[in-house]
Amino acid sequence: HVKFENYNLNLMASIVHSANDRDVNTFTLGELERKMEDVHLTPSVALEFKIEYHRRIAMAISCLLFSFLGTALAAGVNRRSSASAGFVVSIVCVSVYWLLYSVFFSGAQKTSLNVALFLWMPNIIFALFTYWKWKRVQQ
Repeated sequence: HVKFENYNLNLMASIVHSANDRDVNTFTLGELERKMEDVHLTPSVALEFKIEYHRRIAMAISCLLFSFLGTALAAGVNRRSSASAGFVVSIVCVSVYWLLYSVFFSGAQKTSLNVALFLWMPNIIFALFTYWKWKRVQQ
């Protein structure tokens, strides 16, 4: 026999979150920007917000850089070369970018220097490479 006069429901603690318990990946760019400037945060937490803010923007810009680089590489392709050579070059470019990104991301987490510079460095390197490649194609 069950009585429904009083029923207690215990929610798991992981379901109930306050705004302070949110993961850094769940914030919008505007929220990240405000959190970066919050003077009440510890330096390590503020660094985490700075890294996430610049990481998101740098990753979005990297997509544009890869499209420009792909166009430059395609414009300079010799018609006699095999199609597999283009595939190999693209895999090498993505691998080099990811290696650079991993190295500079680790550096950004371990330093108190300019985090933005660390996270944008792979994009800067690939932008310079893309510019150089476009100049070579135009000659």
